[in-house]
Amino acid sequence: MNNKSEQHITFIAGGSKGLGLAIYQQLRETGHTLVEFSRSGDHLGHLDCDFAKPDKAISVFKTAFNEKYEHATHINIIINTATLEPFGPIQNASTKDINTHLLINVETITHLVRLFARAYQDHAAQKTLSYVSSGAANRAIPGMSMYSASKAYGERLIDTFREEQKQQSQPIQAMIFNPGVMDTDMQNTIRAQKKQDFPLRDHWQQLYDNNELAKPEDIARFIIDKINAPEPGYHKAQ
Repeated sequence: MNNKSEQHITFIAGGSKGLGLAIYQQLRETGHTLVEFSRSGDHLGHLDCDFAKPDKAISVFKTAFNEKYEHATHINIIINTATLEPFGPIQNASTKDINTHLLINVETITHLVRLFARAYQDHAAQKTLSYVSSGAANRAIPGMSMYSASKAYGERLIDTFREEQKQQSQPIQAMIFNPGVMDTDMQNTIRAQKKQDFPLRDHWQQLYDNNELAKPEDIARFIIDKINAPEPGYHKAQ
């Protein structure tokens, strides 16, 4: 449990299922005040937020960050929102699917980082910003060009943000997490693809068949441990 004299505030983008839900549940057990942004969440602290609609999402973020938490000793944000689609060769992707992907994985998370920093930059609390990335950010995966590219964007955004924070008197400690492959709905989506759209599907299927997928609860513990004792930089959970 947290020290009773401490007040931990944690914002989670994408905390309704999978890894995000595991993080939410574990933080709630340790007494964090939680604010969760997603479309499908229904738990305490949930705010309805569609990352595919940035104007509405920005309004939700501003409302949430309007609470200054003057007595907070720790303020964290965890960005775990992403979409995998579209799958397949990029020439087969529709304009709509490309635009939706960019809204969710690029535009709206950029506004989230911007508005969080604007709201809490000068707060005296220990502050962390955590971005849940993917191994796809660092290598080309046929059939996942949009996801690989947008995760690479997210990493560079946070890398640059971390460098900028070195100039601040009350820095936000920024971390990137590569969670590795986990037993979540995202993996179900990958295994459901046609092989012509995702040539490496059999590899992911084999990981599942061999029980080699990590439990999201274990990855959540790894991330939370780093948030509690921040080490700015890149962290692999597996």
